Amino acid sequence: MVRSALLCAAAVVALVLAAGGASAADKKYTFALVPKNTNNPFFDQALDGCRKAAKELGGTVQCLYIGPGEHGGGGEQAQIVADLITKRVDGIAVSPANAAAIANALASAKAAHIPVLTWDSDLLERDKGLRAAYVGTHNYDIGVDLAKLAQQAKPQGGTLCI
Repeated sequence: MVRSALLCAAAVVALVLAAGGASAADKKYTFALVPKNTNNPFFDQALDGCRKAAKELGGTVQCLYIGPGEHGGGGEQAQIVADLITKRVDGIAVSPANAAAIANALASAKAAHIPVLTWDSDLLERDKGLRAAYVGTHNYDIGVDLAKLAQQAKPQGGTLCI
């Protein structure tokens, strides 16, 4: 979980740079961290990282944490992102609950020149041009590594509970 907090802190720094970090000391930036839902402790760790990065940047960054209370179909999250774009936040880091739904909202962010990062989950391949970067894990690679560890633990085969 500490790793996710650090990744999110790095994401905030990347957003500052994407928004014109050279003049960051001259302006207060507002960056939105939009999780799939706000009632999951995993996403709380990302909020901690965002707050830490904001503090390390000397008060020039406000970390706005906003998302749906429950994990749903992605419509509420897409509406939240659309509202953030209307408010003209300086950057958005979103963990897409529904990649297709969030891509529709992010098209407006691109048109408004608001930098976007995806984290934890990414956009569909066709929509990756709507974001500057993705911060997260590669679950397929994790699965391969877990299979290798299982083979080491039980080279003759057997039963494992993961």
